[in-house]
Amino acid sequence: MADVSILEFVVYAIVGYSGILLLISSAFRDIPSTSSGSTIRAIWVIPSMFCVYMLASAGADIYFEETTTTLINQNSTETWTETKQDKITLYQPVWVTLHILFFFMLLIFFIWNILQLLVKRE
Repeated sequence: MADVSILEFVVYAIVGYSGILLLISSAFRDIPSTSSGSTIRAIWVIPSMFCVYMLASAGADIYFEETTTTLINQNSTETWTETKQDKITLYQPVWVTLHILFFFMLLIFFIWNILQLLVKRE
């Protein structure tokens, strides 16, 4: 996967974890009695599934903005370019596994709501 910047990582985390909170809060609520209620629950979990998958596939490195410095020699036509890329490396690989588990949990929730949509009558 391509490198994920810190801003993308934060946006993916907010959307992904809000889907997890939606799943937790829906566990305490009643199961929807209509198929439209199941449809709404299934639709709202799709962006969270995507974001949690992106977090799982991002790996252990979070990259900051790349800085490039160009030095021009006044006496000749030579130029030197220096590129520096800062990153944060997550030392615990459990985060990747945790996000994969979150993805499968949301996927099962999505499939369950689609099955409820097919079974229930308006």
